[in-house]
Amino acid sequence: MKNTERKISYYLDGITTTQPYKAISLTDVVRAIKCQRSKRLTETLRAIDNEEKAAKFKRMCFDYVTFSGTFHSRKSSELIGYSGYMVIDLDDVDPVEVKTKLLTQKYFDIALMFTSPSGNGVKVVVASTTACEHKQVFRMYQRCFCKQLGVEVDNSGSDIARACFIAFDEDVYYNPNVKWRKLEEYWEEKEHRTIAYRHSATTVPQFTSQSNTGGYNGLSPLDDYNTRGDVVALLTAHNWTVNERSSNSANLRFTRPGKKEGISADMRRSDKLLFVFTNNSQFEPMKVYNPAQAFAVLECGGDFKVAYRRLREMGYGDPSSNNWYSNNTLK
Repeated sequence: MKNTERKISYYLDGITTTQPYKAISLTDVVRAIKCQRSKRLTETLRAIDNEEKAAKFKRMCFDYVTFSGTFHSRKSSELIGYSGYMVIDLDDVDPVEVKTKLLTQKYFDIALMFTSPSGNGVKVVVASTTACEHKQVFRMYQRCFCKQLGVEVDNSGSDIARACFIAFDEDVYYNPNVKWRKLEEYWEEKEHRTIAYRHSATTVPQFTSQSNTGGYNGLSPLDDYNTRGDVVALLTAHNWTVNERSSNSANLRFTRPGKKEGISADMRRSDKLLFVFTNNSQFEPMKVYNPAQAFAVLECGGDFKVAYRRLREMGYGDPSSNNWYSNNTLK
């Protein structure tokens, strides 16, 4: 099937509209992006200097599409046909710089690319495979964007019914001959990532055991902080914000400092493990941190000797005449 024949659902007049107006192709989306109505709405939105009013205007007035397919209504359970596309959201970036970087990379094809309604982001439509593999394909792109391009990808794209607002962009990029490319290096998560990050709280990594495996006599301040430390308070003290809307019973989600929305890190509630997505923070991207490691990074510049002393002064751990750390924390 030709790319131009793949259909997606188009919705009128804001996000509260959940019944699609009609099924359209990517060629039709390009026309919608360039039309005068989109231009008027986009210019009006960008002229609003109040963040809440701007967000409300966008939600109520902008048309949108579900790039991943056609739907009876905008819910994943209401999927009619999978398009073989997905949208990657890049928030709080320089559109010109990011577009240039994406158009010169050689890892994957881009079907469609345009500036977001706010003017501070980019929407990137890429090829996918099947509805069953949608989330795995998304994770593949997410890892590639982070590792090869140094760009953080919003987690929202993993939703097969993800809505994407149509914004005016006279320089919209469109490739009708886009082809799917499986990136083997990023298709499967590395073992430690697979163990450590799941939206389910059922799998517990082995290294979260609080027994001391090193030569520390008693309870290490680092291990004690892993148990009793308040990771939420630690992160918020460093200007990370809790993303209540996307959090769930298994995972608490955070937005990094300097970013208004989107998911930059997940903390699994069951063991307080923090999985960091963003490459724009003090943490290394795509890496897991236990509470003591997070404390060391944020409070001590990554120096565990300093973290050990600080936590001892704060009342964590038992006195010891032996090693200053527990091997368990550094695993």
